[in-house]
Amino acid sequence: MQKVVFCNVIYMNRYQGINDKDKPRSVSGYANEVDSANQCYNFMPNNHICYGYFDNNNQNLDIEKVANVPASVQVIHDVTVIWTAANEQGRKIVGWYEHADMYRSCQIFADDTLGDENHANWKYYFETNEQYAYIIPENERSFSVSFNDNIQYNADNASQVLSYLNSIRNKCINPAISEDILNKRAPQSPLHSKALFEKACELSDAGSNIKAIQIFNLLESQVKEQLDLCRIKFMHGWALNRLLLYDEAIDVYKQVLNMMKQFDIDEIKVLQLDCMWQLAWLYQRTQQYPSAWQMYDQLFKAELELGDKLNALFHLMYIATQEKNWNGLKSVINVYDKLNTKEMANDVNEYRKILQRAQKQ
Repeated sequence: MQKVVFCNVIYMNRYQGINDKDKPRSVSGYANEVDSANQCYNFMPNNHICYGYFDNNNQNLDIEKVANVPASVQVIHDVTVIWTAANEQGRKIVGWYEHADMYRSCQIFADDTLGDENHANWKYYFETNEQYAYIIPENERSFSVSFNDNIQYNADNASQVLSYLNSIRNKCINPAISEDILNKRAPQSPLHSKALFEKACELSDAGSNIKAIQIFNLLESQVKEQLDLCRIKFMHGWALNRLLLYDEAIDVYKQVLNMMKQFDIDEIKVLQLDCMWQLAWLYQRTQQYPSAWQMYDQLFKAELELGDKLNALFHLMYIATQEKNWNGLKSVINVYDKLNTKEMANDVNEYRKILQRAQKQ
């Protein structure tokens, strides 16, 4: 029996963040952006995963109504999540996930890359690979649903709905950014490479990261000077990062670090440190903790400013805690103590308490 659940969200067009062209709407008008922040990103892949949220008043989901599992089970798999939303024409199906994981309790992780202060923490009940997420274009949203709750576990018309979704699949929008788009080069330009580079950086700052990447692709095929190529690739990685394409950004930053080994000048050392900080955070965000640990350890040794050293130590403490590496946590705290500073003392004391509790167990 197929596992199906219906969830109601605020009405939007693309569910890839709030902007001038796509604001969350309720039947009575525009919705509160803070209250809608999480569900407004249901079709914005974060490193190729879509995270689905709906307002459930912080209550657990009754996943045993979807699959025959005991109450102790915290997640079930291969669920079809059908997203509905209401506007002036009534409640319609606006999109769906296939092959999703469904969690009993709300999950959360921190990621403020998008710069949305209302969405620095991603909350979700469902997750699926971006290739299994489908947004129904607004002019194709014709299937009405009548239930009033924010979640419906056992809809009588589930089979009918699944047949409908299969029939319109080819008309729907998949949120994934294809490799062809990311590898495409911008058209040849009369601009000098420096001016073209500045234009790409401006586009990235303005949020047009795909256009920026395509210009960086063009520049990388033309520029021969290795130092200039390092700068171009660094900004290429930065644009990928802003698109939440973390795996791809990691690959580019690794290329940059490898290229910079041949240089030994102050200017490139600054860029090298910037690249290391980016890689360290990306490794941490993607839970590649051994690689993140190695990078933050190198940064602690390389940085000269106390604030930068403390930042690296703070991340090392976090990683040690996530990995339950209590010897590592103790070692990092000892390094902090030898710095003889009171900066970050409250944060470090919290890690001391964590270490003490772990050692008592």
